[in-house]
Parts: sequence; C-alpha cells; structure tokens
Amino acid sequence: MKRLEITPWDKYWRLIVITEVERHISYSRYHRMFECECECWTIKAVRLNDLRTWKTLSCWCLNQEKRKSRKKHWDVGTRFYKQWWRIIARCTNPNETRYKDYGARGIWVCDKWLKYIWYKEDMYESYIKHTKKHWEKDTTIERTDNEKWYNIKNCCWATMQEQRENTRRSIKYKWKCLSMWCRELWLNYMTTYKRIKRGIPMSELLTK
Repeated sequence: MKRLEITPWDKYWRLIVITEVERHISYSRYHRMFECECECWTIKAVRLNDLRTWKTLSCWCLNQEKRKSRKKHWDVGTRFYKQWWRIIARCTNPNETRYKDYGARGIWVCDKWLKYIWYKEDMYESYIKHTKKHWEKDTTIERTDNEKWYNIKNCCWATMQEQRENTRRSIKYKWKCLSMWCRELWLNYMTTYKRIKRGIPMSELLTK
C-alpha cells in the first residue's frame, strides 16, 4: 500500500500537524502518530487514522466547549434563563409583541449575549447578589441608558419599581423621576402628574 504523505502545517479541524513521532502499539497494530498543535496552543500526539476520519478534532478544548454549551439546557425554565430569552425575542423577533419598542427602535443585543452561556457568565453572579437583597420575582434586567444596546456595560439588575421609573415615558426632573420625587416629598403622584400636564412648572411643584 502506498504510504500516505502527511506534511507539516496540514490542518485537520483545529489541529495543525507539526511532525511525525514514534509509533504507538495498540491492539497489536502499529499506528502512525503525529504531534499536532491545537488552536488553543496545546500540543497533542494523534493517530493518523483519527486525523483522517475526523475522530479527533482538537486537544480537549472542543469537548469542553460542547459541555459548557449543553449546560444552558439545565437552566431552561429558570427565571434567569427566561429573562435572557425575552431579551433576545423582543430585539430580534418581529412577531414578538414588544418588538416595536426594542428591535424596531434599533435596540439590539451584543453579539456575545446571543449565546446564553456568555450572558450567564457576565450576569449570573450579580443576579444572585440582587436576589439575596430582593425577591427573585423582583429582580429584572434593566438598561442604564434606554437608547443603547443590551451589553454588560449598559445593563444591571433592578426592582420592578426601579424598572418602571426608568422607562422612556416617565417624567424626570434633575435626573430623578417624578414618582421618586413624590415619595421623598410626600406628594400625591396623580395630583402632581395632572398639575404638570396642565402646565405648572415642576420647579414649583417639587419644592418644599
């Protein structure tokens, strides 16, 4: 049988051939072995047959990535996972009821967060800390700037009340929303709101 020629720098998925090394005896058969460098810089000796049949695609990094990706299915059904799914839906699915307020306005999700595993890596620790201070049902994801995308720099966890106060529709004065002013000054929210709509300046209403 003609000897198969393997040259250095031949690439098999993530493995790049460096050189042929001493043969390895397995099951009473001789196997040609090649020292390969993985894309993650790990050096690994691989049987020629495993390279040719794509049985070995990397050192171990590819298997580890697959195991990590499967972990997302363990979280399906949790509140944390559902919140991620709603973010993706309202930013990418035109049939979603809230798409007009998100995706249609140009609000998007950063490329990293399109994969649940990376979203979890960025946000899960802070999510647990917030749920310890507040109930899990009162922990929602919020964009600090409502005109910017979903990403780690623009997102944090907030209570339902804080979420309502940070909407585009909320009336704000000196960087503070009207409901917060009313709580601090012991004012009736609806009365104050109607007076503002009638044209009374907020500077007059929100002073003791």
